[in-house]
Amino acid sequence: MRRNTRGLTVIETMSAATLFLTSVIVLIGLYPASARATRQAQGHLMATYLAERELEFARGRGYDALTDYTETYDLAVTNNGVSHDINFTTTVKVIDVRDGLKSVTVSVDYLAPDKFNRQLKMETYVGKSTPAP
Repeated sequence: MRRNTRGLTVIETMSAATLFLTSVIVLIGLYPASARATRQAQGHLMATYLAERELEFARGRGYDALTDYTETYDLAVTNNGVSHDINFTTTVKVIDVRDGLKSVTVSVDYLAPDKFNRQLKMETYVGKSTPAP
């Protein structure tokens, strides 16, 4: 019985190499987009943290001490060894909804590493509590 022991042809080898190189080029092309998305997510995460922080401060101050104010923070985001300074501006607005209830809105504005202005808003309500007799 005779076995056919034939290797790969030149066309099969070229096709496999082309497919492999195409895959590698696509994966290398995804890296900058992934790094950019990571930087954007880090900026959004920091903005979320600052907004939650300001809301907690507002809840802790008490109903009568709530006032409008603005704070500015300069924070650094590091991604793959490259640091990006981001300037965050938090603005707290207090609105009397009705007697004994205030709306507290925090907006965080920042210039993201991708050079687009971003804004994040969070809101909570603070009620006036009266001690039980």
